[in-house]
Amino acid sequence: MTRKELEQIDGIYNLFNFGKYKGKTLLHVIDNDPQYIIWCINNIKDFNINDKLKVELLSQYNQHIRYYQERFYKSLMKKYDINSIDTIISFIAPMCYANY
Repeated sequence: MTRKELEQIDGIYNLFNFGKYKGKTLLHVIDNDPQYIIWCINNIKDFNINDKLKVELLSQYNQHIRYYQERFYKSLMKKYDINSIDTIISFIAPMCYANY
């Protein structure tokens, strides 16, 4: 999504009326702390933003997470001389669910 497209989204200049960005526009928060928008989407029941913008932000966030997961997996593969991400995942998965 281009900057021009972003600026034309309905509600992009709406002001936050809560939290650490109270009085700031949605555009300001997207520019400065997009993870806060993701947090709002996931945690505030009545937080509504344009669906196209929501999909764009979640997509960018997921790409960001995948990038760092891949870097993490590659560093483990190098450190432990493993040549398969599946092996890493099978090693890590039990630790992720140990508290459940």
